[in-house]
Amino acid sequence: MGEHGSPDEAAELLAERLATLIRRHPMLARAKLVSAVPGTSHSFSSELGRRTAEFSDMDFVGLHVKLDPIHSPTASKFLCTRRITHSGSVVLIDDVLRTGGAIDLAIDALSEAGAGEIIPICATCSVGPSARSCRGDRQAKDS
Repeated sequence: MGEHGSPDEAAELLAERLATLIRRHPMLARAKLVSAVPGTSHSFSSELGRRTAEFSDMDFVGLHVKLDPIHSPTASKFLCTRRITHSGSVVLIDDVLRTGGAIDLAIDALSEAGAGEIIPICATCSVGPSARSCRGDRQAKDS
């Protein structure tokens, strides 16, 4: 186990910290819902989102993965578990940011479900070759 024991203990501690961030940050504090980027091989991010919503006294709206094994071995689309009936802000939590592709899929799903402003936040960042090339592509486009 890591420094904080089990994955459940780590999720609990991280969720408390994210909830504190949400309560203290003016842009995040005006959100009405919390959602989370679903994992394709684990549920840590979804559990982190649920616990953060609970600690923030906010409702949680789930997303699930719609796999397309013919075209992609990983997620090809996310679907929202319910319709969002107000156009308020949603805090979108991801446990690890690599390229931003999963966050893009989650934003699409939340938008299609009726969300207004979607504010993504990430607990950790893993910079790999794909992320560097994406960053380089963005810098080239901005030039």
